[in-house]
Amino acid sequence: MRVLLVQPYITVDTDHTIKYLQEPIGLLSIATYIESELGDTVKIGLLDLFALGKGQLNKYENKFISGLGDEREICEHIRKFNPEIVGITANFTELFQDVIAIGKLFSTNFRNIKLVLGGNHATIDAKNILQKYPFVDYIIRREGEV
Repeated sequence: MRVLLVQPYITVDTDHTIKYLQEPIGLLSIATYIESELGDTVKIGLLDLFALGKGQLNKYENKFISGLGDEREICEHIRKFNPEIVGITANFTELFQDVIAIGKLFSTNFRNIKLVLGGNHATIDAKNILQKYPFVDYIIRREGEV
């Protein structure tokens, strides 16, 4: 099985890049747990869209995307890894629309991939998310590795 864990880019209101990077500790923790439980039966990948586009700031409608937001490039990363499951972290309510935009991109271009959301926002709004966004297949609530 091939699982790709995704850290989203960040949409901001100003044209100033975010100057710091933060490791996706939650995703790294989940990856470590999955590998420890499933061993060689799973290959885990990490796609950090924020880090990949460090320093890039692209105008999108009336906002700016900080990170790798080019849909063609994102799809190319997905094709290269060829996952069966994609997990996207949805930690912050303010950034949830970025998660949904990435999820729509995946569901439109890769119909056979199962899409999983996790994180704080996904935990508190799981029922609504599953009802409102039919392309989300599963939500992992609370601590996914517990």
